[in-house]
Amino acid sequence: MEPIKLKPCPLCGSEAKAHICNSTNGIYVVIQCENCKASVKSRVKVPSIMANNWSIDIETLMQSVASTAMNWNYRRDVEDIVQKRLDEYTDRIERQINETECKRDVFNLCKNAEEKARVNGFVDGLNWLLEIIDDEYTRHNEEDD
Repeated sequence: MEPIKLKPCPLCGSEAKAHICNSTNGIYVVIQCENCKASVKSRVKVPSIMANNWSIDIETLMQSVASTAMNWNYRRDVEDIVQKRLDEYTDRIERQINETECKRDVFNLCKNAEEKARVNGFVDGLNWLLEIIDDEYTRHNEEDD
């Protein structure tokens, strides 16, 4: 049998390791990044005969390891999750910018120049954050092409 090679972490690029974990809920295969702790976990399907005494045959264990490794190595799910999170963060930041600008301009909540400058700095920081997210999104898409 050829060894299973794990791809680097899709979030930070660090090495990942596989672990077998025994808990009160069953036996699990966990593949986890050594750096950022991103992980994929799957339960080992133990036949009911063996479940009572917590024994497991090596073939069943190896199938579970291979299946979990395939889930770790399959990037589409992870990339979709990362993109969805980036989109959610972008939406939240844009709402915060709109809310802050509305309070500043429409409700005129900034009574003096110092308060207005502080709010403007906050909005500028959020816009800068949106630029970083956009640059990261663009870089990711260029790597895919």
